[in-house]
Amino acid sequence: MLKRNQIFVFPVLLLTIITGINVYLQTLPLTNVLHYEFSAINGIIQSLFGGLISIYFINKNSLKKEIQFNVFKSNFRFLFLFTFSQFLLAFIFNVFAQICPLSEGLLFYFVITIPSFFIGIIIGIFAFSISGRYSILIFISIWLLVLLAPISELYSNPQLYFYNPFIGFSPGTIYDEDITITFPLILYRIMNIIFFLFVFYLVIDKRLYKIEFHKTIRVLVIVISVLSFSLLKPSFGLSTDLSRMQKELKNTIETDHFLIFYSEDFTKSQKDDLILNHEYAYEVLKNELKDEPETKIFSFIFKDGAQKGELFGSKNADVAKPWLNQIYLNYSNYSATLQHEIAHLFSANYGITIFKIADNFNPVLIEGFATSLANNYDDNDIHFMAGLAYNSGYNISISSFFTGFNFFGQTSSISYIYAGSFIKYLSEFYGISKTKELYGNLDFESIFNKKIEELETEYYEFLLSKNFIYNKNTADLYFGSKPIFKRFCARFVANEIKKGFEYYNSEKFFEAEQVFSDIYNVSDSYQSLAGKTNSLIKLNRINDALNFINNEIKKFEGTSYFFNLEILLGDLFVRNKEFNKADSIYSVLMEQNPKPVYKNLAFFRKILLHENDSLLVKYLEAEPDNKLTIIKEILLETNDPQIVPFYLNLSEKENYNDRKNFITGLGEHAVSANSLFEISKTASLNNDYNYAVNCLNIALKLEINENKKIIYNEYLKKYKWFHKFGTDVLSNSTITN
Repeated sequence: MLKRNQIFVFPVLLLTIITGINVYLQTLPLTNVLHYEFSAINGIIQSLFGGLISIYFINKNSLKKEIQFNVFKSNFRFLFLFTFSQFLLAFIFNVFAQICPLSEGLLFYFVITIPSFFIGIIIGIFAFSISGRYSILIFISIWLLVLLAPISELYSNPQLYFYNPFIGFSPGTIYDEDITITFPLILYRIMNIIFFLFVFYLVIDKRLYKIEFHKTIRVLVIVISVLSFSLLKPSFGLSTDLSRMQKELKNTIETDHFLIFYSEDFTKSQKDDLILNHEYAYEVLKNELKDEPETKIFSFIFKDGAQKGELFGSKNADVAKPWLNQIYLNYSNYSATLQHEIAHLFSANYGITIFKIADNFNPVLIEGFATSLANNYDDNDIHFMAGLAYNSGYNISISSFFTGFNFFGQTSSISYIYAGSFIKYLSEFYGISKTKELYGNLDFESIFNKKIEELETEYYEFLLSKNFIYNKNTADLYFGSKPIFKRFCARFVANEIKKGFEYYNSEKFFEAEQVFSDIYNVSDSYQSLAGKTNSLIKLNRINDALNFINNEIKKFEGTSYFFNLEILLGDLFVRNKEFNKADSIYSVLMEQNPKPVYKNLAFFRKILLHENDSLLVKYLEAEPDNKLTIIKEILLETNDPQIVPFYLNLSEKENYNDRKNFITGLGEHAVSANSLFEISKTASLNNDYNYAVNCLNIALKLEINENKKIIYNEYLKKYKWFHKFGTDVLSNSTITN
């Protein structure tokens, strides 16, 4: 117990402060769970307070040389109380206010926070050993240097993640639900502990004090050790420099404006597609901005999220680093985000600070500028998407959008779309030069001679004047989900769902169903619901799956998941031989028509139902090759264009010319604007640009809405460019394997 005269001493004051901070953290999203964020924040604070406490105790014992630096032994009880009281606080809050499991949270606290507290104490001891008089100043300087050291890695290296003695591990600036205790993190913490024990040994070893320049020697040994470890971090997999990135992504393509790095053994068509899409995006941006980067762009194409997570940090989000003139993309989705990411690099010419980004690091400008220049959101015009949100009740205030962290206050799709549409509006009505000026100087009045509120009013009037047709169901599909920071037990849910799908993919369906069921009970997440349902189907518990979905589907009305669940429910009715109910579900989905793919899915199922009840059952239970056979038979019988996209998706492994001959053999009745659009994309992927152009020319002559007309014309321009300049661009490119 603390004595009465100790209650207001400095260490107790710090204990009171950190307890107050942690009580406050229990009121915030993410930190209110004993998991990564809580442990990382405590790692930072406790490392700081640990150093200050150690200096206080050394000063207190300054006349007792035999215990002067023996902070751990002489003050063990208080140090134990200091760090474990915070763990106990979070534990109690979690037990009574949360229902998230504590096992992983406990591990994070022991792997991140406690070592950080220990490290802070040793840095404090080391600072005092250099100079008792200036010990606090020295400690704070070292502490800040250690805390901010990753900035140099993030700035100079192609990575977003970093390892740090106070934080342990950080995935970087992009939120990632899937953070776990990994072997590299354990290895890194062991290295931390060994190194700082070595520092402690240098301080307490009395033999070193007999040497005249013992303080200088001590500092030099530590500095050399730190620099050596920094150079070796890529070898341990604890950082990713350019050399490591090029070693892993060893294949290269050099074009007029790009160095493209990749690891997969792509086909010739895939390589050509990479080259032409990169160069076309560059050409479009150059013409739009009347400007271009001074050096070649480095484009890193990762084979999947796992490789990207290991080398870069963010598994799924595609990212650009304007100051390095580099972009980082997953191959599976690269064409959808390529122009957006390249636009970030073009914007570096107008950015400020050493990071070459927007004034005040404003996310609306950063992402809005790139989104406006890409002008394509899931094959929709960006103004159409903003109008869809605005007319469907998904509204935001543009004026408040530019302040604080409001960009992150709603579903990311809404933020990106409004930001892109508003910046595009400014460029269209006030000129691209003013938008470029705004990027480096966030002052609307000085640039546009209008307040942001006036521009907001003009912008919404502009959206209302657009000749678009909107569907509330489409709005729910794109915008009807909660922001990630409102999800309950987000990290636990993500990790358990990952485990459930590992069981599922290993055909351990019973274990998968149990994991998904448990996680759905605490989270109501769509992924766990779908996982549990599909596991029950694999276990042949069709009736259980049907009852489960039927009871839960209403919880997802108005969300982006609802339409997937309608398809799943209809399919379960089919498997349960309740064909009339299935037909009714498919009919409703066709009327809702949130997106062509959903309408086509429902339509195709209705065709199979009306053809033969058992045929749809057979189709749902068939392997992909057998599904393709059924689709081809129905296409030959009906010539219905709504089935063409399914044929294209399932026939990817077949010879392209055979696929093209099959489609053209169906005749003009198998033609719709949407089917022609999908055929044109398939043709482009197979270097058949003339056919892609012909398909889109026909599609544009058919009756289509204004939104799709804009998108089809953009694709038409691209395919014409491919057809006209493709041969020269490809001949000027060098491929190295």
